[in-house]
Amino acid sequence: MENLGLIIEPPKESDYVFGGDTFVVDDILQKGGHGWGSYLPTVENQSGKKLSSQACVTYSCLNCHETYAKRKHCFTWNKSDRALAKMSGTTKKGNSLRTVAETLRKQGWLDEAEWTANLDLVDWNTYYTPIPSNLLSKASEVLNTYQFSYEWGAVTKNGLISALERSPLQVTVNSGGKKDSKGYFIKDTNNYNHAIMLYEYKFGEYWECFDSLRNTMGRYVWNYRFGSVMKHQSQKRVPVIPNKIYFKKGLTDMQKESITMLVDSGKPFSPTDAKNYAYATGQSDWLQFVGKKGSEII
Repeated sequence: MENLGLIIEPPKESDYVFGGDTFVVDDILQKGGHGWGSYLPTVENQSGKKLSSQACVTYSCLNCHETYAKRKHCFTWNKSDRALAKMSGTTKKGNSLRTVAETLRKQGWLDEAEWTANLDLVDWNTYYTPIPSNLLSKASEVLNTYQFSYEWGAVTKNGLISALERSPLQVTVNSGGKKDSKGYFIKDTNNYNHAIMLYEYKFGEYWECFDSLRNTMGRYVWNYRFGSVMKHQSQKRVPVIPNKIYFKKGLTDMQKESITMLVDSGKPFSPTDAKNYAYATGQSDWLQFVGKKGSEII
């Protein structure tokens, strides 16, 4: 089985898992998990006549972010796959979901026009040439405005649908697998070699995915077993005001910022929001915060 750029790396104990106490703002953007097809990003192919970038993880990660941003922030983003693939250390074996997501979270990104290349014309060494330091500095500037987060998701049908209500999903598959009589991909091996974006489904029939290798929307049978699932989000940063929220000791700056964003969001706290706020402020009675807005609590 040809590896198309996926390195399997399991979650770390410190990683966020969707549905847990993650401090990630839990906005339902697409009721039932439908409708992301109205926000799909610019179609870009990870391979050309001269080069296979082995960057399916980067392409699918950015496809998720660009789709999410068009819905959440009303922005049409087109970010440089080439830059993030290089910044995250993509090799001829590819890269892992976690490494690419962590790189974006810590180092930022560039616009496509700032670091682009025609894969029909360049070779591996040219595509992965070092990025100038001034552009790397510019990439990090986005972190002053946006916070990027990721959560591992469940591969169960209910888990996928629930996560799809919040964002499109990065999933791993066996590319090149067999299809059934309807043209849907079936799971005929336990190996995974490719990462794509899951954005739609027809209940009981198929999952629909955006594939940067073929520039197509592929459908996978309803009982298809995806290898890994990752949910990506971006949130506008807000200043952490120490005297506004009395945090318990031991929280990271990222956790404090996530709670501050939650409080300032203006939306009523869900049970998960309430538990996160109670934990962050050292309180045990989280039920008192359910249904209340941040302005009503502090």
